[in-house]
Amino acid sequence: MGLTVGALFYSLPCGFIPCRTADGSVVGGWRLIIGRWRLTFGPLLPVESAIAPAPQVGANPIASERRAMSANPTQPLESRFERLRRALDQHAIVSETDARGAIVEVNDKFCEISGYQRAELIGTNHRLVKSGLHPPEVYRQLWSTIARGEVWQGELCNRRRDGGLYWVEATIVPFLGPDGRPERYVSIRTDITALKESETMALAAKAAAEAGIRAKTAFLERMSHELHTPLNAILGFGQLLEADVTLDAEQRDSVVEVVRAARHLASLIDQLLAADGPAALDNIGQPLVGGSHG
Repeated sequence: MGLTVGALFYSLPCGFIPCRTADGSVVGGWRLIIGRWRLTFGPLLPVESAIAPAPQVGANPIASERRAMSANPTQPLESRFERLRRALDQHAIVSETDARGAIVEVNDKFCEISGYQRAELIGTNHRLVKSGLHPPEVYRQLWSTIARGEVWQGELCNRRRDGGLYWVEATIVPFLGPDGRPERYVSIRTDITALKESETMALAAKAAAEAGIRAKTAFLERMSHELHTPLNAILGFGQLLEADVTLDAEQRDSVVEVVRAARHLASLIDQLLAADGPAALDNIGQPLVGGSHG
């Protein structure tokens, strides 16, 4: 009896192991160890089967297969597997490729989020959903990592069949063959599109606020130049007239009023250009404390 995906087991951190029988011979299957879950791909093994040590991928050695399989010997293995696989499929986007990167298996979640049918995905590679947003170096580093038999983790933006984009947090695990080289890659992804959209909106709001501040600052600087130039001329001529001894009382009062008004307007402009100038711009039209036209 055999299944494409054999069983899920409670286990230790990330690693991978070949399926072996009790006499130590390889039976063609393999197991993916990610966090607390173990996925067995290939033929189902009996409870008494022995397991060879797993190559380490920055983690402790894998616990005994016998303990994992005999945790509940009264429960049918396929029944346990079906429940766990169904739970995994509700959350994760799962795919499996051969050593060349050709897709050999996908779960329903992959089809749902990408918009492609399973038959359209099998035999192709993940370039089918490549968004084009990442530089080539991202993919070179990814393949370099998994080709060495190491686990790759990161965020990727993919493109659906309808052209829409979606973001995933991905973990890609290589599985080694008898020669020690990767012969299968299994990728488990989590949809983080909503999170990335929230981050994008927050960055856009911040950029808009900063652009608004820059625009206000530029406006105030321009207004200062345009208003101070004629005001300086008014104040200069006003002060000259104040010193003119030939003016009568009525003329002198008029000159004093002109100079006072010009100085008040200059004071308003200076306050707008203070440290909180952009904020003060929002208050234009409101009376300033102590301000009057005398």
